[in-house]
Formats: sequence, structure tokens, C-alpha cells
Amino acid sequence: SDLSFLFGSKPSKTDTIPSKESSPTATPILYSPSEEEINALASNYCEQRKVISRVYPVPIKKESSGKTEYEVTDDSRKAGSSLTSGDCQTIIEYLVWMKNKAFPVADINIENIIDRKYWIGMNVAELMASVGWPSDINTTNYGAGKTEQWVYYKDSSRIDALMIYLEEGKVTSYQDF
Repeated sequence: SDLSFLFGSKPSKTDTIPSKESSPTATPILYSPSEEEINALASNYCEQRKVISRVYPVPIKKESSGKTEYEVTDDSRKAGSSLTSGDCQTIIEYLVWMKNKAFPVADINIENIIDRKYWIGMNVAELMASVGWPSDINTTNYGAGKTEQWVYYKDSSRIDALMIYLEEGKVTSYQDF
């Protein structure tokens, strides 16, 4: 399945965020890590996943008309143990892009994502960058919307699992067995 709608191939939002004073010309404070900081974050991201077989999305960076967008498909993912330093750098650059452009009103916590943490309220893109592609997705349609249960098996016996519940693309709860 193509998940590009979650990762940047949607209409872009404006580059400004109204300040609390509602100034129409307010400019957001952009998160602008140096190349050295990005390399350090990328190295840490790879280090946290080097022995993990779970699959992580590696966004494909696309430039057009001076705009940067990212796309993630089934073909653009790799096991944590197979991630290269270049893959991890692309992932960190994508997270910085998300923080600044894609979801400027959300507080994308890159350090928590690097540490493979999950929390209520995180979006699908954050979840996949943090915990990876789920082993299974169970969907419930209850008429007015749908909920999803993302299952992350911890071992080959498929008994121990992390279950993360989403509604409208946001984590609403989780269970760790």
C-alpha cells in the first residue's frame, strides 16, 4: 500500500503559524540543526536499531518547484539492522522537515522517536519512524469512523506483543504484553 498521503504528498500547509498575538506576519521558529547535529542524531537512530529486524520507513526525498516533499511506500522500507548511515540521515532530515513544514503545530519529538518511544497523541508518521512498520493491522469500522490496532510482535512465537490503537491517524492507547 502507498502511504504517501501520510508522509508529504498532500497539499502543503502555509509556512507561517499565527503567534499567540495573532500577528498575520508571524514566522515560526524553525528547528534548524547543524549538519553535525543531524549526523549525530542519525548515528544514534541507526545505533538504536542495529540489531532490530523490525522494518522502518525510509522516506524518498522529492524536490519540485523549490518544495521538498517525502514519500514512503512498501518498497521504501528496511529492517533496522539493514539501515545505512545515509538511510538514517534521510530519516532524521525527514523528521526535521515534519517538525518544520508538514506538522508545524505538532511538537515532533525527534529524541523520543530515536529512542523508539511511543505515546498517546503521536501521529502515524512518528509512530512508524519510532516503532516501525507493524506486524499486523486490525481495522474496526464502527460507522462513524474507524479504529486500528497495530500489532508489533516481540518474538517469533507471536505471543508477546505491543498493541497500539489509533483513531483518525493518532495513537489513542496502547498495551504492552
